[in-house]
Formats: sequence, structure tokens, C-alpha cells
Amino acid sequence: MRAKVASTKTGPSNVLSGLSRARRGVGLGGRSEHQPRPPRRFSNRAITLSLMVFPSVLLVILIYGYPAVGAVIQSLHDGNLVQLGPYVGLQNYWTDLHNPVFWHSVRFTVVYCVVGVFGSWVVGLGLALLLRRRMHARNFFKTMLLLPWVVPVVVTATSWNWLVATPSSPVPRIAQDLGFGQLLFLDSPGLAQFIVCVYKI
Repeated sequence: MRAKVASTKTGPSNVLSGLSRARRGVGLGGRSEHQPRPPRRFSNRAITLSLMVFPSVLLVILIYGYPAVGAVIQSLHDGNLVQLGPYVGLQNYWTDLHNPVFWHSVRFTVVYCVVGVFGSWVVGLGLALLLRRRMHARNFFKTMLLLPWVVPVVVTATSWNWLVATPSSPVPRIAQDLGFGQLLFLDSPGLAQFIVCVYKI
């Protein structure tokens, strides 16, 4: 009898077999590398970190959760900011759903969100691409871009109020000098909404 000697060369069938085994996640030892690992028990380090994070989590829950629960409870009563008033159930919601002012507010809120998000994205992307180029006073320009993030919202809102609130404010005076007439930005609903969207961006 003649003994058959197996070939040591790697043929195409062996390569395809190895690729199929690799796709299935089977390692060299014949075991799948995606087998679930045994559950780990909580270590002392994990317990310590959890205890350190717990006060912050509790504070966030109290800051955001307590007003939300209070608002829901207050919405179910016929009262004011001082007194809770009698319980009326969903009557307040029913009244608002049939109020055209409510739906006008909903439409403007949607417009405000869409314009604010996409407007900020377009302006931010444009400024980011501009900063990639070599330009004069680049550091000064970066500082001016960071100012809206550093300055508190109260300060920026007060500044915008000073810019557009009255007929003697700078922006209405500039518009009048350019021939647009006397523009009262906060007196007209359309101009007020426009200013709020621009302020958001």
C-alpha cells in the first residue's frame, strides 16, 4: 500500500475556509470570539465612583425634576402663581388646545427651533471653514467668536435689548439713515420674531 501524504501547501479551499471562519468570528482555537463574557461584579473602585457621582445626579434630578413635577401638578388646578386653586383635571389643556394663540405659539416655536438649529449650523460651519484659511488677526477673530459662549445670557439679552428696543437704539437709527424708515423691531410681531431668531443664531 502506498501511503498518501497530505500536501502542506495552502490551497484556495483552505483560504476560503479560513475567511468564512473569520467572518463567523471563530478564532484559531475553534472558539467564537463573540461569546458573552461572564458578568463582572461591582469592584470597590466602581462603587466609590458611583458614590462620588450620586450627589451630582441627585442635584440634577432635583433641579430639573422638581419644577417639572410642580408644573404638571399646577396645570391640573385652576390657580395662579401664589395659590394652587381647585382641581380641574385636564380642563386647562382642553382650553389651550382650542385657543388660536396657543397654536400660533406652537408654530413660532417650531420656526424658532428650525431656524435656530440650522442657522447656527450654517454660520458655525462657515466660520469654521474661514478659520482654516490664513488670515490677518486670526487670534482676535477667534476671541470674538468665543465671546458669545463666555458672556452670560443675561448680558447678551440686555445688549440686544439696547440695540433694537427703542426708536433711539442704534439699529433702528441705522435703518432709518439707510432709508428704511422708522423700524420698531419689538413693536411689530413679524420683526420681533425675526430679531429673536437672529439673536438665537
